[in-house]
Amino acid sequence: MTRRVAAGIAICGIAWWLLGDTVAHYANRSQPDGVIRFAHYGGYRDFERWQRVIEAFEQSHAGVRVRQEYIPGYGTQYDHKIRRQLLAGVAPDVFMVQDESFPHYADTSLADLTDVIEERTLQRLRSDFHPTATASFRYGGVPRALPLYGGNLLIYVNMKCVERAPAPAPAARAGQAVPLAEQLRDDWTIDEFRSCCRQLTCDFDGDGRTDQYGLWHPWWGYYLPILWSHGAAVLDESRTEWRLTGPAARDAMQFYRDLLLADRVCPAPGELGQMRQDIAFLSGRVAMVINGPWFIPMLEESELRDHYRVLHMPSGPGGRFTRVTWDGIAINRHADEPRRRDAAAFVLFTTSRAAQDIFAQGRRVIPARLDAASELALAKSGSGTEKFITSFDYLRVQPITAHWKTMDRAIKRHLRDLLGDRVTSTQFLANLKDDPDISTHFASSP
Repeated sequence: MTRRVAAGIAICGIAWWLLGDTVAHYANRSQPDGVIRFAHYGGYRDFERWQRVIEAFEQSHAGVRVRQEYIPGYGTQYDHKIRRQLLAGVAPDVFMVQDESFPHYADTSLADLTDVIEERTLQRLRSDFHPTATASFRYGGVPRALPLYGGNLLIYVNMKCVERAPAPAPAARAGQAVPLAEQLRDDWTIDEFRSCCRQLTCDFDGDGRTDQYGLWHPWWGYYLPILWSHGAAVLDESRTEWRLTGPAARDAMQFYRDLLLADRVCPAPGELGQMRQDIAFLSGRVAMVINGPWFIPMLEESELRDHYRVLHMPSGPGGRFTRVTWDGIAINRHADEPRRRDAAAFVLFTTSRAAQDIFAQGRRVIPARLDAASELALAKSGSGTEKFITSFDYLRVQPITAHWKTMDRAIKRHLRDLLGDRVTSTQFLANLKDDPDISTHFASSP
């Protein structure tokens, strides 16, 4: 008996040693008056920029302090932690939200901003922001978050790969061949894009193995601009009806499959080991990638600084599109009244020109405020990075829904069969449409 008691005490002691600080941090919810907790994600540069924003806010709002809670990384890790904190009732007073996960807990966990911010202020902000940015954070007809910044997708080209590629052979009756560098135009079509992918895929030593690929095969979210250009869609405008059906969807998914399996212009999964898209591009293993403005700072510090170009998305039978996503900032609806008031002041400050300029100066994101674009400094002679701004003329928001994560899992599950050459593109569409994770949450189009 004594031994059991001693063992129990030892276990409790070890558990407290391991978890005591965490328990104390979250269990002590009686933080000092005038202090609000704020959580965000991102890389170390994002952490530094948020420090600057917080310092500027505290200087202009005497008596209010912000406790910065940084969760390294992006996406899943952050989302899981915030959800656990919300379930436990220990979530921060203010926290960043991603448009993909926003609808999942907007109604139950996020404050209606019309309760804490004057309507005329919200109306003014709507005119200050990109229209798609504010629309991304409305739920049930009311704003549950305000947009901070976002990013769209264009095509990066490693010009060293272009220089290494063999000169194209002249067409049968065309005479002189058009140099590959001249084929990489902003007014290119889907077919011309595919031709360039083929020409940039090379076996330099003739050993039967590809040394340079034309394109990194994008995950389906990054493929959306090309899918849309085929005239296809995933959901309707209400985000309640399944639309990935019919000839346009079949052609789009066949094109996606063929890039990997028929044309072989993309490395197969695992072919380059643990190498990720960014490193494959920097090392010249792939010549083109679909990516956002967040890629620019890395390129500007690399050997490719003067050897890359950014091109507009190619056009197809359905037109030309780019995908945009937005990050926002929300208030915990369960925060007490004094903290909700201080939280509203901080949220409004993050959408001010002073804060938005800080975000823009990092050159990784597009600020939500239209007038902060001048601070981006994206324009660089020859690279075309200013196109991230001009391409907003043809942007489209990805199909965000409360069932985003379920939809994402279902699409990835069936893509394994399509890209594993186990089903045709027609069978892929039929199987996906009938998947319970899709049919349960989305109505079928006629």
